[in-house]
Amino acid sequence: MRAAAVAVAFGATALLIAQDPQPARAAGGSISVTSVTRLSTVRSYYPEVSADGRFTAFADISVAGGVRVAEAGIPGSIQVALNGQGQVANNFSQPGGLSADGRHLVIVSDAQNLSPTEATRRPRVYTLDRDADGNGVFDESGFTTLRRIPGRVAAETVAQGRAFADISDTGRFVAFTQPDVDGASSCFRAYRYDRDTDGNGIFDEPGTTATVEVTVNSGGVPGARTGGCLKGIPDTISSLHIAGNGQHVAFTSDFDNLVVSDTNNAEDVFVRDVDAGTTIRVPRTTTGSFGPGYANVAGISADGRFVLVRSGGGDIIRYDRDADADGTFDESDGTAVVLVASEPSGSLPALSGDGGTIAYSTPTAIKVWRTSTGVVSVLPVVINLSPTPSLNASGNTLAVGTREVYEPSDVNNDDDIYRVEITGGAPVAATVSVSAAATTPPAASEIPITNIAPQLIRNANFDVSAAPGGGVKR
Repeated sequence: MRAAAVAVAFGATALLIAQDPQPARAAGGSISVTSVTRLSTVRSYYPEVSADGRFTAFADISVAGGVRVAEAGIPGSIQVALNGQGQVANNFSQPGGLSADGRHLVIVSDAQNLSPTEATRRPRVYTLDRDADGNGVFDESGFTTLRRIPGRVAAETVAQGRAFADISDTGRFVAFTQPDVDGASSCFRAYRYDRDTDGNGIFDEPGTTATVEVTVNSGGVPGARTGGCLKGIPDTISSLHIAGNGQHVAFTSDFDNLVVSDTNNAEDVFVRDVDAGTTIRVPRTTTGSFGPGYANVAGISADGRFVLVRSGGGDIIRYDRDADADGTFDESDGTAVVLVASEPSGSLPALSGDGGTIAYSTPTAIKVWRTSTGVVSVLPVVINLSPTPSLNASGNTLAVGTREVYEPSDVNNDDDIYRVEITGGAPVAATVSVSAAATTPPAASEIPITNIAPQLIRNANFDVSAAPGGGVKR
């Protein structure tokens, strides 16, 4: 049963907010909600917001493997997890991330029908170009391209935490996980896929893609664990993030040879700088120590400077790799750790692309942190703990999946995606990169999955708005 609620006005819009005591504002500033918009009317999870804040992608659980994208200011959403016949993915799928302008989307899916070559329910990673002709109009009939990234698949499914993926701001780089051995259920590693190795701005040309492992130490030695590989990359949500610039990949791992003196026998957070060829371990305490117990990565800023960590005890830590702002990361005297909050019962937090805003959910409120305000409760939670939220580059747009009633029309008593606009406590200025101008025209025939080039799934020649589940055509 839904909790009692009361209408609250944001500008001229009346919204339904569950009753809760007025949250205390942090000294030195405040953060306020300017609008709340429900983006889904069916059971939905795992929102991802583009860096520019224009698009929100989310998993549509009302159909087997749906993924939808909603655009700010336009009612409805559009189904995008479709095969060449316009059929929705037939098993669980979820977005891994969006490029800064929302053009490129990475999807992890257990579907057997996205590609004619797939017959088993196994986790695979796909890229979707929503504007293959580069004319600035997304999701046009005949001008979207879905490709599978080549790689091994796990024995378990995406729904069981056996695949993670994220995408850089331009859409050029994709970080993803895969097992050591095809069909395995353990020892997962992280990789970075480059869709444009010749740097000519055209993605997915044959012979110009490459995959490199990022779960390696600074000497290039692959990750290993004393006593044998256990998990590698754990099956905990949010175990992998790529910086917007594509250079830095943050991940959680139980490998103990990635840095010197890793003796805590625990899951730690690491960052791999692919360009520099270095790997660091991120502290989980304000004293800079690593300690026992596990930690999980929750985000990395677009430039790789800030890393967000949640410890097993619920401490939310923001690690600054360039505290003296001299442009050099990981100097022994140039890093800093900030304890944002201690929330043992809270969700995994989210980090904005500029590194200046952190959002998370607790059993009583959705909270936002900025250096100028501290932690501020922005929306009440009375029904249940909301999962991990998502933030855009500036931290002014937040998306969250929740059963809370924040809008009068929300009567489905189910998980919905809400877009929340916030203001106050000025965030750090952000520079948002945009996607490449074009991608390679689809080949006449499907590229074999054994080829290094990505497998072409579809160049849609149908109206995606007419696909099962409908949608709003733009």
